[in-house]
Amino acid sequence: MWQSLLILFGAIVGSGSLLILLSVIQDLISPNGHSLPGGTGMAAVFFFITAIGGFGLSFYTLRKKKHRAQQRAERRILNIIAEKKGRITPEEVAMVTEMTVNEARQELDRLCVEGAGELQVTESGQTSYVFSGFMSPEETTTATDPFDLSDIITEHPSVK
Repeated sequence: MWQSLLILFGAIVGSGSLLILLSVIQDLISPNGHSLPGGTGMAAVFFFITAIGGFGLSFYTLRKKKHRAQQRAERRILNIIAEKKGRITPEEVAMVTEMTVNEARQELDRLCVEGAGELQVTESGQTSYVFSGFMSPEETTTATDPFDLSDIITEHPSVK
């Protein structure tokens, strides 16, 4: 909620500063004799800076809010993948989230591009996403160090 307030605050500050800046620029272009020398130029600079700051605050907060929403969606999808033991379809993601099938497919594709999983196609042409990072309890207990070569070296016939 506070992010929405920051976005609104930034938009109000930016819009208000922009309106005052336009008024100051109009005063610079057609002076009416009531402004102090140099004061109008300083006001233009001040309100230009506050307009940029206000809009910058809004855009930064909005981008941060979208990033956090994407992180929450990713965690939700990863939890679903874990429940499905590493195999999932976009339709399954869409069923238990507020995402459309297309949004779910895009998110699963993004995770695959990042190296978290891979896309597989069944013989019937259905797509399935496989995330090998989610192992069954049996696989977890039988996992070994990939750099431990002692079993390979001792089983080789040339090693005595």
